Amino acid sequence: MEADLHAALARDGLAHDLSNLLQTILQAAALISSDEEHRDVADVIARSVGRAERILGLHDSDEPAPLRAVVDSAAELVREGACMRPGADLSILFLGADARIRIRQSALERALVNLFANSWDAALAAGRESVRVTLDGEFVAGGYRLTVSDDGPGIPTAMMGQIFTPRVSGQPGGEGLGLYITRAALAECGATITASNGEAGGAVFTLLFPAAALVLAAAASGGVKI
Repeated sequence: MEADLHAALARDGLAHDLSNLLQTILQAAALISSDEEHRDVADVIARSVGRAERILGLHDSDEPAPLRAVVDSAAELVREGACMRPGADLSILFLGADARIRIRQSALERALVNLFANSWDAALAAGRESVRVTLDGEFVAGGYRLTVSDDGPGIPTAMMGQIFTPRVSGQPGGEGLGLYITRAALAECGATITASNGEAGGAVFTLLFPAAALVLAAAASGGVKI
């Protein structure tokens, strides 16, 4: 019990110190934004700080958000990172049914950011000029299934069995943490994730959210490009 208390206090202290550092970064971004030439960069910094605060749980929300809204936010974050260095164009298409899921918004966003970033990095490494990610959501027996597929080079066969293993990466210089973090984030609400390659090529990730994690179903749509 005492060990748990010390651990909790240590986490709270770390979050407090990091919060102070993030506020300093925000103040610096505000100064940069006064220069019109660098205003866009300042905006990216401010939004990145906001995401860091959500990851730390400083201003996190437990209110279930529509999945499509979280997809939109995750896509914007990945594109902002991509804009900082040249590479493949990223397009994202959401198909099928939307849903509200009982999970911290930052955890769900973090999972999606890692999936989108992986698709972009794989396309970049393969010398592609563009990559398309398609999300297809549907309600199934026992929950909600979200299939995230891309038209990139796919997952190397040798990597398939260890793709969620930490510190194992198929990208040169990769840290091998993105998919491990993704699986851990989804586990917060009992969701699972599996990986495969599509018949026509490209990586396919299947996320299955249990019925207990679902709040509200939204009407199916013909698809929204994000």
